[in-house]
Amino acid sequence: MIRPLILAVICAALSFGQDAPKPIEPEKKAAIMHLLNSMHTTQLMRSQMEMMLPNLIKLMKGNPNISEKFADAFGDRFLADLSNDDLAAIVVQSYADQFSTDEIKSLLAFYDSPIGKKLVEVQPKLLAELGPKLQKYGENLGRTTAEKVLKEHPEYIKNNGGAGAPPQF
Repeated sequence: MIRPLILAVICAALSFGQDAPKPIEPEKKAAIMHLLNSMHTTQLMRSQMEMMLPNLIKLMKGNPNISEKFADAFGDRFLADLSNDDLAAIVVQSYADQFSTDEIKSLLAFYDSPIGKKLVEVQPKLLAELGPKLQKYGENLGRTTAEKVLKEHPEYIKNNGGAGAPPQF
């Protein structure tokens, strides 16, 4: 039940950018594009999507209704169809909706400064270091949360005909 839900959420999230974009004044759009280039935003978004893809493929392969060949082909096609231009268009629209032209220019001043450039330079390394740490934290939090819920509500465990012990986390 949870796997199809995760796939549906991911597909829905990817489709949000398909709405008709609101017009953006040319000066603001140019400033946003400069900002995105300065921040390497499109590359970071692409990297994030590429990093989540193996987990999605693994979930697909765990679904008895999806063949492993489909999951592998999906992964290959997803990467082939992943468009930097589409990613940029989605981000440009979001930035345009959230920031004024003056605010974009202020962000540009930061990202074009030495410390802003350093942030852009080290950010991939920071994210790479944080990924496993956050995953471990999430696993530990999930385990302790599940244990607490089960301790408070043992009735939530499916009995499996009395044959099984409570799940171990």
